[in-house]
Amino acid sequence: MESAKYAFYTYEIQESPHLEFPHENKAPLDIINEIIKMGMHLTCKKKKDESYHIDVHKLIKVGRVYLIELLDTKETKLFDGHKKRTEKSHPGVYVIFDNRDNVCQIAIEVNKAFDGNTDKVVKSLKRTIDATLNNHSLKIVIKRKYQACTIKDRVNERLLNGDSIRKVAWEFPNPRKVSGIDNGPDSNELLDYMCRLTQASNALKSTLTLYGTKGDPMTLDDDTNVGLSNIIALSAQNNYNLAFHFHISKEVIRLRDAEAAFFEIEQRVIDDFMNGQQGTDDLTSANKYELTNRLDTIRREIASYKNEKTVDER
Repeated sequence: MESAKYAFYTYEIQESPHLEFPHENKAPLDIINEIIKMGMHLTCKKKKDESYHIDVHKLIKVGRVYLIELLDTKETKLFDGHKKRTEKSHPGVYVIFDNRDNVCQIAIEVNKAFDGNTDKVVKSLKRTIDATLNNHSLKIVIKRKYQACTIKDRVNERLLNGDSIRKVAWEFPNPRKVSGIDNGPDSNELLDYMCRLTQASNALKSTLTLYGTKGDPMTLDDDTNVGLSNIIALSAQNNYNLAFHFHISKEVIRLRDAEAAFFEIEQRVIDDFMNGQQGTDDLTSANKYELTNRLDTIRREIASYKNEKTVDER
């Protein structure tokens, strides 16, 4: 059955460091909805600061889930004997914007368009969206997602080899200054607690450091250390800085060294979403589609601690 690989990202809406315009009462995610619906004028950077226009070929909207097709421009040289001619082709990639509350993820198809580099698409999206968000003294931050199971497996391998955790350093945002954090019900409670620790200083972000000893080592067991497991899941979904330091090996294992999140989505799931679009803001209508259910399943797998499914990046 035909399917394609998608790279998964998360995005947050933060206060811009240059507050040129007064704040408005409009919710940041509502502004994102407006930007996507109005149509984005995307460009892709070439070498020497040259750029070319990206054609937004399709825009399908159901609830707050958007499916966009972006067309790249490729020039192919063809020969007829010694005569050379150039033809243009326009390979496309699908971009899924999941702008639901407490989700805020982007899935980008990986193929020959844009040289298979999904970061190129991300940079184009960021430039365009920031141009509008700047009018609201906001900016978008788009980050790769990682699989929590990968870093946990690496840490447990060190522990099985007789090492112990010296410290865990976690950098997290102030949820009251950042919109669009991808989390679940367990993480909401954790973030609320962390928010109370950071709001007094009005900081944009803070760092939590946990220290362990050789004699009484820290554990990653889900049953006895739910809080640390939630930190790993939350960091994987939102690409927060998370690092484990060890006593014996002096090794540092960082989340960003773990496996990036790539997942397959079947073409029939994409086709069903396109053909059955309802063009409504009703969130329940979006949940009727297999694409939305697939996105929710992937979010759970990214935050999975037990590596229930091996994802092939190739």
